[in-house]
Amino acid sequence: MILRDLFFAGLCLSWVYFVAVCVARNFYIWLKKRGRDSQSSSYLVRKFIHIVGGGIFLFFPFIFKEVILPFLFCIILAFIFYYRHLKKQRFFWFQIEEKKSEVIFCLSAGFTILLGWWITKSMWFGIVPVLFMALGDGVTGIVRGLKYGKQKKYWEGSAAMLAVSVMIGLIKFGIGGIFAALGATLVERLELIDDNISIPFVSLIILIFFWLYFPSWINSPCPVLIEKIFSLI
Repeated sequence: MILRDLFFAGLCLSWVYFVAVCVARNFYIWLKKRGRDSQSSSYLVRKFIHIVGGGIFLFFPFIFKEVILPFLFCIILAFIFYYRHLKKQRFFWFQIEEKKSEVIFCLSAGFTILLGWWITKSMWFGIVPVLFMALGDGVTGIVRGLKYGKQKKYWEGSAAMLAVSVMIGLIKFGIGGIFAALGATLVERLELIDDNISIPFVSLIILIFFWLYFPSWINSPCPVLIEKIFSLI
């Protein structure tokens, strides 16, 4: 079982690294050739990594039996990205010198998953908020970047994030998931602090609230067949 989990952890780590280092770099070059400036291209590439790389979190509850390897996965990624900053060898197509958003993303994901597991003994309570951050915030960035070519809050992006996040929240946590999606979208829009921190932790708090006080509101309408299929892996 340990070897199996280690294998999948290595596979997931390799996937994210491949997406961030190889695929994303080519995507950046393609965007530049299409006439986009460096700032706009880098912004779209970061959101691309959010979705294609961060989407791997969706599979964690199905392939990992304990929380320690998903947590270490996030810590190792954070270290890799921070090390590039430290050595002044940034991946220029998505890492920004004055910001370390990708490091914060990884740390935030790891601690959200760990905290959700520690409180509820279910990985999903941490995974769903992380998916809001990876897929929901990723989509809002793609919409804003393609339409306006810059990183700025517009209602179209917020609407796209809300649509994606509500779908994710509803499938796993029903009505409680919808409220968590609304909270995630709101804090992303307000951006009082880094949304890589606010999105997962605020939505986790909302889910925990429903779990404690309104457990019937987080019943999952997710088809049981899907979970049974993944449980065989």
